Amino acid sequence: MAVGLADPSMPDTGGRADIGPMPAWAAVYLLSQDPRAKRVTLGTADAAGTWQIHYRDKKTGRPVSLADYPYMTILGNPGDAVNQSTGKSEAFPDCAGDCSSPNQPDSAHQPSFAYLPYLLTGDRFYLEELQFWASYDMFQSNPYYRDFEKGLVHSDQARGQGWSMRTIGETAYITPDSDPMKGYFVERVGYNIDWYNAQYTKSASANPFGFITNGSTVSDGKIAPWMDDFFTWSIGHVVDLGFDEAAPLRDWKAKFQIARMMDPGFCWILGSVYHLSIQDPTTEAAYSSYSEIYAHTLEDSGYDPAVLSAPCGGPEMAAALGLQEGEMVGYSTSAEGYPSNMQPALAVAAGSNAPMAKEAWDRFMARSVKPDYSSEPQFAVVPR
Repeated sequence: MAVGLADPSMPDTGGRADIGPMPAWAAVYLLSQDPRAKRVTLGTADAAGTWQIHYRDKKTGRPVSLADYPYMTILGNPGDAVNQSTGKSEAFPDCAGDCSSPNQPDSAHQPSFAYLPYLLTGDRFYLEELQFWASYDMFQSNPYYRDFEKGLVHSDQARGQGWSMRTIGETAYITPDSDPMKGYFVERVGYNIDWYNAQYTKSASANPFGFITNGSTVSDGKIAPWMDDFFTWSIGHVVDLGFDEAAPLRDWKAKFQIARMMDPGFCWILGSVYHLSIQDPTTEAAYSSYSEIYAHTLEDSGYDPAVLSAPCGGPEMAAALGLQEGEMVGYSTSAEGYPSNMQPALAVAAGSNAPMAKEAWDRFMARSVKPDYSSEPQFAVVPR
């Protein structure tokens, strides 16, 4: 039941090598072509089969499908799994014997184990692993939250939505056309993109800033912008995989990363802050400008009040923050820090149709303190 270099307890907090667009060791292999890194990448993907997310339909021999079992779930009360049309429960059978495991899966911290190995080898084991993880990302939630057979992921944390969209998108893209599940996964990507487009890009009531607020994203008036960055990168990745219907969502999302670097009411040094205050925690009234968001974020995060009046990026601000001049907050030297988390999203933004995208990227790349990506390049993503 070993899992190679991955963390056996996915919900563990903090940055680590297996979290990112792909794990650090897989990115190292792509960049180096070192056979040792290849062995680690394939070996960890093999070992990922030990997580308890594999549910196969004995009738088809394939991963379970929400199209066949729209009420199946591993979360919720027993009645939630009862199909209202048939009156039958679609709950998974009880485990026979001791089915405890030292490993704990979690969509919010889910690594990309199998996509690159399948791309490189064509080994069906990795394809099925992708399909199992994509299925888990959808059926793990309550059927009423995910809209039953549609497999919507919008009720998750922002990072969970991001990594789930990555996995479902990669599965839909790379499942061969001849595979009976190809159309199924393509449909689920479409259902999810349709939901986000209806909620944001086509909605007059959507916030003007480009951050998502659905699911478990807003807490005490704050959001975690780095989680939102994961989601932005994932949507850009889905567009790159050929799902053009996600392009409007990518362009809408890109506004958030660009504004944190370029809006005159918000200093880009704080673009990688851990929490961003977006609404009054008591009344839930949304703040109407980046100036408001900036001022409340500084106050709510306990920053020195001198930061608010200091010239953006200057020596006074650096002194007040305890940073070097031109250094962004959030562990700028770390390959797993919040500026690093922001980089893939900014790279997606730079390739979008959003205004000021190139200028935002150029400012980000001109910051004074950057990480050493040589051993952990999982966030070292650049625009095409």
